[in-house]
Amino acid sequence: MSSKLFKVSREELERIIQICENIEKRGLDPFTVNVRALLEKLRKLLEEGGDLEHYILDAETMYRIATLIALQHKWLRERAQSLFIDAQMVQTRLMALDNKSIVRAFLKAWRPIISLEQITIYRLSQGIEHFLSLPPRAGGRSIGWKIS
Repeated sequence: MSSKLFKVSREELERIIQICENIEKRGLDPFTVNVRALLEKLRKLLEEGGDLEHYILDAETMYRIATLIALQHKWLRERAQSLFIDAQMVQTRLMALDNKSIVRAFLKAWRPIISLEQITIYRLSQGIEHFLSLPPRAGGRSIGWKIS
């Protein structure tokens, strides 16, 4: 490989490494970088061949890209966990709200699928009792859920 070509490929590899390091150090969104494009560029540079120093730099670049992929995985896992709402958290937030705020939130979100002509108070009470008798998904209920 010519000295000039090696210098150009070395600069490109160092630039890729720098991009990956910046994302890792600054805690930026790891999806701002197109990993597939980086891997394609790395493949082209690797196919050009070279000496031992070139392969070491290729390995370092591959490591940084793998670290970037790990950061993407971590980012997705954290976002998915933030979407999960725990029943205890909902209960705590409801207890802190006043009645008017709860009613406003309920009316804003309410999309009735049946009308009062289709369900009786007795059947509604049965449905609530059934729902509350279901086993919890994780852990036990710490507060009594019996309807009076």
